[in-house]
Amino acid sequence: MTEPLIIGIDQGYTKTAMAVADGAGHVLFAAAQRCSYAQLTGKEDAAARSARYTQRLQHLLAQAAAHISGQAVHIVFAGNIPADGTALTAALAQHNCTLQKIDSCTDALGHYGLSSMPDRAFVIGAGSGVITAYVDAQFNYRTPPEPHWEISTSGNLLSAGGLSNGLLDLYVDEQLAATPGLLSQTIEQVLGARTPSQSLYHYLAQQRTRIGRGRRLELAQSIPALLHLPVVDELVERCVADAVRYLHLLTEYVQDPQPQALVLGGSVALGIPDLAARFARHLPQLSIELAHGNPAEGLVRYRTRHPAAHCDITASADYFAHWTRQSSKQSV
Repeated sequence: MTEPLIIGIDQGYTKTAMAVADGAGHVLFAAAQRCSYAQLTGKEDAAARSARYTQRLQHLLAQAAAHISGQAVHIVFAGNIPADGTALTAALAQHNCTLQKIDSCTDALGHYGLSSMPDRAFVIGAGSGVITAYVDAQFNYRTPPEPHWEISTSGNLLSAGGLSNGLLDLYVDEQLAATPGLLSQTIEQVLGARTPSQSLYHYLAQQRTRIGRGRRLELAQSIPALLHLPVVDELVERCVADAVRYLHLLTEYVQDPQPQALVLGGSVALGIPDLAARFARHLPQLSIELAHGNPAEGLVRYRTRHPAAHCDITASADYFAHWTRQSSKQSV
């Protein structure tokens, strides 16, 4: 019996990436489709978001039609389609594909698959949000509970949302001190200039209701140009320190007192030029890798290299309660 094709799909907020590989891991097709930031301003209801995801997915499947039409497929899927595969099944049916299996995972797995795939490794995918995972000695992939926004004042900071909020706070400081500089110019270039007659309160109140994830990513991606400013450097360092604190908690969760590696991926993580060095200062015992490339290719690389490995994305409610207690203590 012919082995099914492996299709990796990374369905993110701003882009959809897809890769198709045969059972031996040879990539037959890889592409990505991205939204412009202008399409992602403001808030978006669930129906519009789902329609946008489905449209991007259908477009990529059409591009891959020569490889997938009439084939049996095994999907390794990360992101924003329900795990029951309803939208995915309908899209595949248009190409007469037989869906044999869906592995549901988080997008950190795609970043891990782009690395050398070390065992006993933590993975951080930092884009519009943050996903943290652990790969054990048998290459099983586990996603522990994520930082809870209300619990830690800095939880989930290493993301477009967290970094953009940090930049907006620094913008307020500059405006209140009446010392606008490069930071203020950058913020207003992304969000729109503040008029002289407009109060700071009303400007931010108006802008915060309009800032979608696309604009937040755009703000976060301005970090490299601002890193020479001490306040921005300190902001990034706080993000890293928070992520390191969380990794120490995850060490207990996964019951591995001596993990060996850390893989960093995602547009925000890769956009900060010295991020790996910052982590290395906190975690000198770990080998640190940056994962570059199409995360969908990482998904098919992982599954073809480790076909029997298990992807566990179920969070532990008991440990989440434990993390809450520990995080509250350490935030005091």
